[in-house]
Amino acid sequence: MTEAEILLPVQCPVCAQEALTGFRISVVADALRTGEIRLYAPCHVASWEASEEEIFLLHEYLECRRSPRRATAVNGVPKI
Repeated sequence: MTEAEILLPVQCPVCAQEALTGFRISVVADALRTGEIRLYAPCHVASWEASEEEIFLLHEYLECRRSPRRATAVNGVPKI
């Protein structure tokens, strides 16, 4: 069975194009724990170690995605 992936926004260091790139959930969990992740940009087949700023943005992105304040209620039930 294939492990589920989460799409994360990544900006190519070559052309600055932004894209959503899939990462296995275990890789993202390790990145949040260790502060290290290798990022990939499909437009130039580029890869690099995430900077501290990119790790911070990863935290911010994931926090925003799970925030109940961003959810809207449907029939009184919070939608997450």
